[in-house]
Amino acid sequence: MIFARELAALRLRLANFRMILTLSHPDPDWKGATGRVGPAMLARHVPEPSLSRFFLCGPGDFTPVLKSWLLDHGVPAERIHSEQFRKPARQPPEASPVPTWQPSAETIGMAD
Repeated sequence: MIFARELAALRLRLANFRMILTLSHPDPDWKGATGRVGPAMLARHVPEPSLSRFFLCGPGDFTPVLKSWLLDHGVPAERIHSEQFRKPARQPPEASPVPTWQPSAETIGMAD
């Protein structure tokens, strides 16, 4: 799991830290939570969202949807920390300069 050490350290340091690991596409033997994180999952696992602090980061509409839900459920904006990540816009490849031939006034002589 990514950031496993850091998350374990937070769990030890913060008495109220709670982490729910969920997989969108789990193996058949997975016993934990499944599905994407969204308002329904937050409602199931966070009974009083207004008492918590949230750190959000995800693709697409993940961050704005959850942020809106949290605000609607009484979480003060200063307790919602978020980042949005996006795929970088695809840049067209730079055009390579096309070599051009220009006549020269220089004469090259050849010795016999």
